This record gives sequence, C-alpha cells and structure tokens, in this order.
Amino acid sequence: MSDIKATFAQAMALQKAGRGEAALPLYTGILLQNPNLAEVHFQIGRIHAAGGNMAKARASLRRALELKPAERVVWRGLAATLPAAEIGEVLTEVARGLSPADQAHLGANAWAESGILAGEPVLQMSLRAGAEAARLPLARLLLAACRPEEAETVLSAAKDKTAEIWSLLATIRARLLHPDAAAKAAKGAIDAGANPLRMQVDLASALWQNGELDRAISVIETAIAARPKVGALHAKRGQFAQSQGRMDDASADLLRAIDLDPGGGEAYRAYLGSGKVAADDPILPLIDTALARSDLRPASRWRLHFAKAKALDDLGQTQDVFTHLRKANSQQRAAYPYNIDTAINNARAQLASFRDQLQGRKSEGPRDTVLFVTGLPRSGTTLVETIFAAHNAVTAGGEMPFSGEALAPVTEALNRDLSLTPAALVEPARRYLASARRRLGLAEDDIFTDKAIGTFTRMGPLAMALPGAQFFVLRRDPRDVGLSAYRNMFADGRQRFANDLNDIGRFIRLHDAMVDAWQALLGERICIVDYDELTAQPEPVIRRIIRDAGLQWQDACLAPHKAKRRVETLSFAQVRQPIYRDSIEGWRRFETELSPLFEALEEPIDLM
Repeated sequence: MSDIKATFAQAMALQKAGRGEAALPLYTGILLQNPNLAEVHFQIGRIHAAGGNMAKARASLRRALELKPAERVVWRGLAATLPAAEIGEVLTEVARGLSPADQAHLGANAWAESGILAGEPVLQMSLRAGAEAARLPLARLLLAACRPEEAETVLSAAKDKTAEIWSLLATIRARLLHPDAAAKAAKGAIDAGANPLRMQVDLASALWQNGELDRAISVIETAIAARPKVGALHAKRGQFAQSQGRMDDASADLLRAIDLDPGGGEAYRAYLGSGKVAADDPILPLIDTALARSDLRPASRWRLHFAKAKALDDLGQTQDVFTHLRKANSQQRAAYPYNIDTAINNARAQLASFRDQLQGRKSEGPRDTVLFVTGLPRSGTTLVETIFAAHNAVTAGGEMPFSGEALAPVTEALNRDLSLTPAALVEPARRYLASARRRLGLAEDDIFTDKAIGTFTRMGPLAMALPGAQFFVLRRDPRDVGLSAYRNMFADGRQRFANDLNDIGRFIRLHDAMVDAWQALLGERICIVDYDELTAQPEPVIRRIIRDAGLQWQDACLAPHKAKRRVETLSFAQVRQPIYRDSIEGWRRFETELSPLFEALEEPIDLM
C-alpha cells in the first residue's frame, strides 16, 4: 500500500508539472496492483482528455464513475468528454450496473451538473429499486421542473421523514396552496431537528411568495410574539411591509431588527431600499459602526457595503460610492462565481436548435393569453407590468419562476440539440399555466402578466408552447441599466453577471442579440418598449402597449402608481410614484468608474 501511495504521489507531481504522458505509466502500474482505484482512473481520464484523446478519456472516466458514483467531479469530467446528445444514454448505461443507493447518488449529481433530462431517469430507476436516498433529490428535481404535485407524492411516501424532507414538503405544500399542510410539515421539520427560527422564516417566505399573505404575516407575528428579540423576524416583517407599500411600518421594523442584531446586513440593505435617506437619518451611523466590526459574516458585509454606497449616493457624496460598490460586488462574486461564456454558448445552441426543429411549425399548445414583460434587470419591466395591472382585466403575476421551470427540459433539449416537436411543448405549457393561475387565484380565461427577467432567453419555445402569448421587451440606455445593475444587490445566486462591470456589458449585448434574433423569428409577437420614450411621453407609448396586448383602453393605465398590487422586486418604492425621469442619464455621474462597462458595450455579440 505504501508503494502505491508513493507512486501515486510521484504521478500526481508529474501531472501537475504538465507532464501527463510521463505520469501515465505510473498510474497504469498502480492499476495492475489494484484495478478498483477510482482516483487513478479519474486522473488517467483527465490526462487523455487534456491530450484530446476523448475515447480513452471516456473509458477511464466512466470506470471511475462506476467505482465512485457519488463523486460529482467524476461525472462532470465524463460529461465534458461526451457529445451533448449522448449524455443521457451513457449515464443510463452506467446506472444499470450500480446498486440502487449508488444510482441515487449518480442521479443527484447528474441533475446538478447536467440537468433534468440527465438526472430524472436515473433517480426514477433508483426509487423504483427501493432506494430511499433518491426521494429528496428526485423531489427537488420535480419541483424544479414545475411538477409540484409529483414532488409531494414522492416525499409523502417516505418511510422515515428527515428534517430536510419535512422542510421541502412545507415549501411544496405552500406552493400548492395548502397552508395548513405546509405548517404541519414545518412543525415536522422542527421536531426532526430543523432550526426553528430558520423554519419559521422559510415557511412565512414560502406562503408569502405563493399569495398566502395573511398566513405569512401570521406566521411571523406568532414567531415575534414568542421571540420578540430576534432581529431576523422583524427584518422579514419589515420586508413584507415594503412590498405592500407600508414604508413607515417597514422602516420601524427594520430599525428594530438592526437594534436587535447590529451585525445582520440584510436589514440595513432593505432599509435603504425604502427611499432616499437624509443626512440626519438614524441608519447612517449604524452602518459605519457595523462595517467597523471584525466579526461580520461575509454575506452581511457585502450587504452593508451595498447599503453604504446607496446612502452616499442619496447624500450626493458620489466620490466614495464606487469604493463600497467594488467591495460589495467583489465579495458577492467570490461567493457566487459566473461564467458569461457559458450563457453565450447556450444562447447560440438554443437559437440554432429552435431554427432547425421548431421554426415555422404550427403550435399545438393552449391558446391562453399571457402578457410576458421582460428585459434586462432595472430596465423598467416593473413599470410596464404595473401599467398592465392598472387595467381591470389583467392581474400582475410578478417575477414568477414557472416558465423557466416548466420549459427547463425543453431548454436543455435545445441546448443539447436533442429531437423536439411542437407536441413536446404542450405539457410544459399546461404545467406553467396551472402553476401561474394557482398562485394568482385566477380562472381559466383570466389574463395575467409574467415579469420573469429570464423570459428573453426562451421567447422562441415559449411562443411555440403558448401561441396566445405576447411579449413586451424593455429597452433602456445600456449605460443606465449597467450602473443600476451594479449598484443594486440581487438575491444571492441570482443575476450573477451583475457583480462585474465587464460581465454586465457583455450580458447586455447578449440580451440585445438574443432579442433581435427572437424578433426576427417571431415578428409581431414581440413588442419593443423604449423606457426613455415611455417616461418622456407616457400616454402615446402606454396606448400602444395596451393596444398591442389586445386590451380595450382604460384611462387608469395612465396612472400605474395607483394600481393596488404587491411588488417584490427592487423597484417596489419607485412604482408607487408617478412616472418620472430622475434616473435618466444617471451614468454620467460615474463615467470614469464605469469605463469597463463602456468598453464591453462596444463589442457586439454574434449568436449565429
């Protein structure tokens, strides 16, 4: 054994020095002594892959995966050597030779690395063979594919429900609008060892997100009554109040949260989102005191830097704004890395596959009217959705996740150039409509909006799935969009491109190229709305928007700030004001700092 370890160390040293070919005989010698060492097969596969010999690389990596199906890095390495269309087939072949428990591990890793189409067959195979370990990842996969009923069935049948299973059941039941059952599942999670505070906040958030506003507030109120000195509870109640437009109540709760937990950064960031601060605002010295602490969690620190940048900007002290924005964005980027080249490659693959397989074919999907409002973050999408919400025939859906979830298998198939027909989009369309209407409490023929930012990436398949849908795409000065994206903190893990000015510029150009490509394919199904024109001459633009949506004119649409709706985006304060132009050309105040953005904007992205 000691000889094997020494030889392995010698081979690894050669490999790290870029001498993989010299390391191969050493690895081969190790396998002659013990052919079941997954790490050795894995390293041999890496060497062959680096040398361009994909057939040998696949053979070695496949053997490593058979020996260690729980190792995600092994599946990642094997998938990288396979043609995209063959990933599912190879994975299923490997899985057939594994135990049910190992199938569960393999399926979970395949889903995490390669998507629903790769992971689901293996997880279903594992569950049919009796592996309880498959239940949780399979349920998560089904939920991510807009199949909550199936996910609940899988988890409800678990023999021994862990805290994780109960917790996910609470989320699923909240989504299915079963609040009592969700509360029961949350209690089950707590009884099984889940953190009670975290569980109460998560339950309230899930109920709120799915329209159970009174129940969500009740959960938080009950938790506050039992634990009045927990800052996170007051912070959550304050954020609920913000989305309802109760800014005074929100500020009071958020200040109380800060008083109780001075190191909790989220309450500071949320407080600054309620509007501009004045020089005598009590939050200002509290931010400085908190930033001086050495014991802050990373997530709290970057939130405080975002808050400090916002405060300085409000006070006109622009010289130090970017000092804090750079710190905030670099720290968040370290926790949530991003590779824009992957997004560009996926866009090219999806457009090419759509043109080859679906363009010009007749849709077989339901003809329900859905008004999709999309564009870049901070481009005015919330304003346009609120204009629609002022019409008495339209319900605002906000940023719902359902179109991305329901179409995830379709998107994966397009990215991998798998065979697709219009019929394959019918069931995803039905899942989408059922989830959206359930959340909004709507009847079958009711019209609603969907403001999911990512819609622009999938307008082609959405148009095929929902032939009655119309798309409204916001266009705004990219310099203002870029600045706004960089200085506003998005939820952790969301809009990851926004943490780097160069990535922001490239993402904007990717958005523009993709919208142009979809418009060339879909024609009048896509309506471009210019934000600067909308704010300069609201009435003619709003009249055109209402006409293009196929709606009868109503004067209420000229006063969207009076529409009664909750708003959960970063624009919750702005949309409650009359249409204004204060943010037009805001980029001019930071021209020097924004130079990486401007340089990236000079380079168009070709998706052909």
